Amino acid sequence: MTAPHVEKILQYVWPPPKARNLLDVYVLLDAARDEAILPAVQNSDLEVDCLFSGVLPPELSRVAPYLVRLRRGTPFPAWLIEHAWTKSWGVFLQATGDRELVRKHLQSLLLVRTEQGKELYFRYYDPRVLRVYLPTCTAKEVQQLFGPVRSFFAESEDGTTLLQYAMRIGQPGMPPLEVSAHAVA
Repeated sequence: MTAPHVEKILQYVWPPPKARNLLDVYVLLDAARDEAILPAVQNSDLEVDCLFSGVLPPELSRVAPYLVRLRRGTPFPAWLIEHAWTKSWGVFLQATGDRELVRKHLQSLLLVRTEQGKELYFRYYDPRVLRVYLPTCTAKEVQQLFGPVRSFFAESEDGTTLLQYAMRIGQPGMPPLEVSAHAVA
């Protein structure tokens, strides 16, 4: 991934200047995808929250999902794109509200119940899952998934495009999900 491609992705992920005071940018990373993720997150000097609650044994903390609030101009976002692009490490998102509200909302999505009543972990933060799941959602499911999130961003399967998923608000008769594809390579 070249520097111009990294910068292009960052430009899409960051909100436009008029919205920067209203939206925070996060990345939701799956530490199970690569052993380099957790040390990078821990050494980033950014605000980091594990979505699993309580004191975790080391073997669980190494594979947990982590929410990282990004700051423009710090090295971590560019490092992340350079190392994670096309590897399904996680998804970017823009969200309103305080960090704890965002964390609690995302945490509330981790467990789903099957029709038989069995609880399963839902790895919605895996781009491969998000790309398949979101387009199948009803308006109610989109609203539930998004909560304080305004946009989710995921790499395309081939890595040439950044997919942006946004919830349509106040547009009756339109699909509940707006999908934009931004060429990055």
